[in-house]
Amino acid sequence: MAPARRWRVGAVALSATLLSTAAALAGGTPAEAATSGKASVSRSLVTFTAASGKANRVVITRSGKTVTIDDKYPIKAGKGCKAVRGDRTKVRCTSKYTPFLSVTLGSKGDRLSNKTNLQLFAYGNSGDDVLYSGGGQDVLRGGSGNDRILAGGGNDDVRGDTGNDQLFGEAGRDLLQGDLGDDVLAGGAGDDVLRGELEGTDVSPSRFGADTFWGGTGRDSVSYITHHGVTVDLDGGRGDDGSPGEHDTVGSDVEIVWGSPENDTLIGNGAANLLDGADGDDTIRGGAGDDTLDGGAGLDSLFGEAGDDSLNGFDPSLPVDQRVDQLDGGSNVTAAGDLCRGTEIDVRTDCER
Repeated sequence: MAPARRWRVGAVALSATLLSTAAALAGGTPAEAATSGKASVSRSLVTFTAASGKANRVVITRSGKTVTIDDKYPIKAGKGCKAVRGDRTKVRCTSKYTPFLSVTLGSKGDRLSNKTNLQLFAYGNSGDDVLYSGGGQDVLRGGSGNDRILAGGGNDDVRGDTGNDQLFGEAGRDLLQGDLGDDVLAGGAGDDVLRGELEGTDVSPSRFGADTFWGGTGRDSVSYITHHGVTVDLDGGRGDDGSPGEHDTVGSDVEIVWGSPENDTLIGNGAANLLDGADGDDTIRGGAGDDTLDGGAGLDSLFGEAGDDSLNGFDPSLPVDQRVDQLDGGSNVTAAGDLCRGTEIDVRTDCER
């Protein structure tokens, strides 16, 4: 079974040109952009940098290969763009190819509404921002501040960055990452991945925020791979999940949990759950439903409970004398019963296969 760190949202692929351009924009805006925004076109990339120090209100629409950008403040028309006569706050930008978008907002509480299905990279910058994306496969970054991001359709990559953020995946197979702060993550329709903190971020447990995860429809997962020992119960109870003292809330509409590299307690619900303890000495209970429980490395105790479950206590990376796992299949729904995978020295109970 693939470890949690290899889980990725598929098909979110912006070109290297777009990412490098957006990174440069995030580092600062030119002097002329202090009181006005600027739009330009480079091949198929339409770039807009909003006015700094303003609470911008940006609306993006499309007609064919022409993108219209409308803001509350004046916009300078760069290469490939033309000002709209009689309206200093609106420009039209035309590309030879199907365009995609890069937007960097200002330093105050900005609002962006992308009413197209074009692929979008958006960076909120500082301030409490609101970002609405369209139906494309978008990359959305809130920046600092308490941001609200609604990803729309498409397989989106959404990150709140610092602050107490609200991230909504809507339709599509989305990756939502809250980063630091007390965040709310709601996957919406589709098979989503929800992470409270960034994968690979070195943060002490005391600094993890009290995050809330709602999966919505589809098979949704929550990852704690960056934590150090967690308790996760998929009952929807408020404030009883995460590392000690973290007070996360994992909704009952989440089906998949990736544990931490240390000792975890993972408890499923009535759905067909996938519960992966990763490393550490884990205790995993499937609850009702046909569950898949994977203890990973360590001395694990797996309890399938009700349903025809699959329990995996085998870890080929450890010597045989260290793989003494407890595998308890529990009661069954059909004659097929529970499947327990392990070594000869594992303790098996109620395992039919």
